[in-house]
Amino acid sequence: MVFGSNVTGKARREIGDEIRATTPAVLIGSLFEVIPSGEALGAEVRNVDVRSFDSWSFAALMRALLKHQVLLVREQTLGEHDLVHLRRRLGHAAVRLSRATALGTPSSFSSLYAIYNALPPALRRRIANLKIRHLLPNANDIARYIGATDEIAIDTTVQPLVGIHPDTGRAMLHLGDRRHASLVGMELAESNALLDELWQFAARAEFGWQCTSDAGDLLIWDPRSTLHQQAPKSAVHPQLLHRAEIWRSMNPS
Repeated sequence: MVFGSNVTGKARREIGDEIRATTPAVLIGSLFEVIPSGEALGAEVRNVDVRSFDSWSFAALMRALLKHQVLLVREQTLGEHDLVHLRRRLGHAAVRLSRATALGTPSSFSSLYAIYNALPPALRRRIANLKIRHLLPNANDIARYIGATDEIAIDTTVQPLVGIHPDTGRAMLHLGDRRHASLVGMELAESNALLDELWQFAARAEFGWQCTSDAGDLLIWDPRSTLHQQAPKSAVHPQLLHRAEIWRSMNPS
């Protein structure tokens, strides 16, 4: 998908540079490419300076995000103020800017749409009406609440295991964090066995995309419809992470 031009490749980038140098700021950012990864999710965005987005360009970016779930926006020059402004415009999207000066930084994402769509029919029926309990990050004693009854479980959210994305209308799993999850109304052993089965299925490579962020690259993803695994931070690969609260696509019960 190409916004603003049918030209691609090196010539496209050169034209983009010339336009940015000779046209008013309101038009900068109206021209960019979205190149799908070819995997279950993910796309690269090129030939854009997100600092100069007009309303049309920003709407196009949001459409691309909903379609591809993860966007790797190449070659940005952003300061702290720019990131704060962008995050406000994106709402609850997760945003990460790589400030690496050496090797690239790998990130892995999986599509909760693709995982649900590929579930065997019998497993889909089995989980159709189940609810999942997630502990909030500030719970003082994680193990204490796993498998707890509804009456004593605190610092948790309870949501349908299968939900509908509010913006796309697509069905997806709401897996969250496996370590801090349990299924409502099940014995702990049964809950763990079923969640382990789902997570083992979700770990298949066909549902994922691994990308590498270089210096200045911006990652934007929809945490409602993706699972994200990030390589550990190090002094060699400093990163600036702006992550809003997780979008809850289903109201807690």
